[in-house]
Amino acid sequence: MQLAQKLCTATILALISIGVPSPVQAAQLFDFKYFLSGFEPFSDTVKTISAKGTITATELDSTNNTYRIIGISGTRTVGELTENITSLLPLNSYLGNDNLLDIDEPFLTENGLSFLVSSNNVDKKSPVNVFYFSTIGYSEDNLNKISGNFTVTARPVPESSTIGSSLIAIGLIWCMKSRKKTRHQESCSDFWRC
Repeated sequence: MQLAQKLCTATILALISIGVPSPVQAAQLFDFKYFLSGFEPFSDTVKTISAKGTITATELDSTNNTYRIIGISGTRTVGELTENITSLLPLNSYLGNDNLLDIDEPFLTENGLSFLVSSNNVDKKSPVNVFYFSTIGYSEDNLNKISGNFTVTARPVPESSTIGSSLIAIGLIWCMKSRKKTRHQESCSDFWRC
């Protein structure tokens, strides 16, 4: 019986700790996509670029009404070539990127969001910066020849207290059942009647 009580106590404490908010639980997820088109620099060839995936961001900074992007995944397609978005680039590491996401349109700043892409050759990764500039809109092209749209949709994130409460309830039910089973086994003196 002592072992069952100790297991129940340990389970309840572990489940309570899961319900306590942590920085990971505070992250916000967004689905993003963008489509850009225009003429390639110094050419008459039309270029199209599209990307879609998931952005992970910190909690909203209510002072600036922005989120700090801390992760990104998805795909990017240039013409017929589809590339995997492999990682977010650190702040100010490519074209002065700030990796900020605004709650209102325009969603990106002039410094933009920078990430790495990889096609078939996994060893070779290329940096990309998508940004917003007031005269052209969203672009990846500093020569202002290619522009388009960028959209984000927030994903609902379950509150950590809801998840924690559910896990605590499951743990309590398990403890009650195991205690009942232990009591039943202890009360049986004759093995064949139990």
